[in-house]
Amino acid sequence: MNKITKTFAITLAFLCINVNAGEISDSSINVFSPNTPARSADVNSNFTAIKSAVNDNHQRLSVNSAKINAQGGGNLITNSDFVNPDTPGTADTTNWVLHTGDNFTALPVSGAPDGPFAIQNIENTVAWMYNDQWQPIDRNKTYEASGTFRLLAGGSTGSMYLAVLLRDSSGNILSGDVQSGGSTWWHYPTGGTIPTVDQWIQYKGMVGKGTPYIFPPEATDISVGFILNFNGGNRLYQVQGLGLSIVNTPARWHALPLTSPTINYPGYQAASYRKQGDQVCLRGLIDKAGGTIAVLPATYRPPALNMFVAMGGNNGEADRIDIQTNGDVKVIVNTGSTWTSLEGICFSTQP
Repeated sequence: MNKITKTFAITLAFLCINVNAGEISDSSINVFSPNTPARSADVNSNFTAIKSAVNDNHQRLSVNSAKINAQGGGNLITNSDFVNPDTPGTADTTNWVLHTGDNFTALPVSGAPDGPFAIQNIENTVAWMYNDQWQPIDRNKTYEASGTFRLLAGGSTGSMYLAVLLRDSSGNILSGDVQSGGSTWWHYPTGGTIPTVDQWIQYKGMVGKGTPYIFPPEATDISVGFILNFNGGNRLYQVQGLGLSIVNTPARWHALPLTSPTINYPGYQAASYRKQGDQVCLRGLIDKAGGTIAVLPATYRPPALNMFVAMGGNNGEADRIDIQTNGDVKVIVNTGSTWTSLEGICFSTQP
């Protein structure tokens, strides 16, 4: 082996140890024989292949690091961006299972915050999916689920859900809607929602320790899912950037400063609020009079008006609650019931 060939072989072996994400195929490498001079063009071609793989590896690590930093503890979801790791320009739905409903498509999108691909339902069908890479539950931790959704223009019926799923030790997915008093789980950080048309909106919600949504004893694993176009309407939705991360230090709940004559409903969770990262959440049951029921502190206010549907009364009536930029928490539509639930109201303080 001449000096050039030997030097290149040692360099190639060293660099290949550090190249993980970007693969170098055998066909792209020039192979040299002992005692045969190596042409500079062949050597340069090999280094070009190594450079491309290293740059690809660096780009993937940068993207993953950005996601870890943004999610605070790392995304536990596999293939959250629907990108084929071996062919970055190709959509891939590996690890995503159609739980029920009909069909879907993975397609390129532009101007999206979490990559170049998204999953979209087929018109007049439901795409009800979950990630099959389950994570063991740590009951001493708080988990944050997230997802970025967009509603395309057109259509008049159909809503979307971000969902947290649990399963037992036998691999059975627990059923039931915890928001409606179910003893088991699908939990919806946002449910029955219709986002603003043609805007990517990220939704988040927390479950586990320090939240109203404690894991039932039979639950052993956790994952994330979504429902597009529930229940078979004619709207088209897109989703990407699904996430599940561990929040190591849950924020403390504070008593919500209620505005007279609004009071906490006796015998139930008192109205309270907290902030985790940029997410502000409310909880509790109030005996309301309508209008402004509370005012949030300056650092707990949204950059734009947020509107929520809340449970009110004894027969499942719905109230509308607005969170305004000045911190006012307002009951806009009063069904005439004596109480309103603040559970599930969460919003971001970031634009």
